[in-house]
Amino acid sequence: MTINPSQGVEPADTRIGYAHSYITSCLFPQRAVPGLAAYAIPQGKGEWAVLQAVWDPDRKSYNLPHGKTPRLFMMWAAKQIRKAGSRHTDTCDPEHHELLIPSLGWLARSMGLSQGRKAYDSLQECLNGLADCALMLHRTTPTVTQREWHPLFTRSTIQRNGASGYHDAIIQLDDGVWDSLAASTMPVDNQAARLLLEGRNTMAYDIYVWLADLAWSAYRNPRLRIQKWSWERLKQRFGQQSGAMSGFRRTFRRALDTVMPALSGVVSVEDGKDYVLVRCLGALAVNPGGGFAYKLARDPQTGSIVKQLNVGD
Repeated sequence: MTINPSQGVEPADTRIGYAHSYITSCLFPQRAVPGLAAYAIPQGKGEWAVLQAVWDPDRKSYNLPHGKTPRLFMMWAAKQIRKAGSRHTDTCDPEHHELLIPSLGWLARSMGLSQGRKAYDSLQECLNGLADCALMLHRTTPTVTQREWHPLFTRSTIQRNGASGYHDAIIQLDDGVWDSLAASTMPVDNQAARLLLEGRNTMAYDIYVWLADLAWSAYRNPRLRIQKWSWERLKQRFGQQSGAMSGFRRTFRRALDTVMPALSGVVSVEDGKDYVLVRCLGALAVNPGGGFAYKLARDPQTGSIVKQLNVGD
């Protein structure tokens, strides 16, 4: 599969998505693991983000969301929150940190999921799983150990509407989760993200979000333009379910080949023996006036910012 969106076309609002470095991506396992109660990914030296499931008395097991559906839902939530800002909209109540969903079928379409009873049941199962999970941020220094605990949902109501026969929902997010999606997300190409999630393996999408986040961070802080990531660190983030290191490297390289056309001119990646070198050349951004996605880059000769409207060319 080749990702090369918007060939000579200015992307519309539907093309603009928002992603968080891990809440919309690698926080969730790629596939289900029976009995798995927690999933941890490194965030930096001594820092971990841990997705923790609670015991489900109906299933008599842990229900840890996995695969593409929680990624698409959290990305959908981020877009509603970013679009709303401080305004109450049809899908968002910023005052109470609530997401308003008229029906699961409508939500599935908005997320780009297939239609039908099986898809709706899978989506409802995902929402139930997210309601049963919490995000723990674990930080350790030589002198201090700190833990922050954030349930993803503080309240979730999914009910059958007698008049329409549809299931509607009101989901209240934890304050910390809401604030992260409101303030710490970066623009991504929605079409590219959904294409990367079409298969069963979510690694290509997770890599796309990771690289877009590195580029966005480097645009705000030029000292981060060049970063080295060891293969061990990459495997902890993307390949905990990939088996041996040799197999992970092959899978990572194939996924990276798929991703790079969507980030042409934004990042370059050099694959080394001991590490991967990422050079950030620009960033994905949003034009507040026209609502279009574009790339921000710095002219190497003048240092001035160049706006390129065709994302992914």
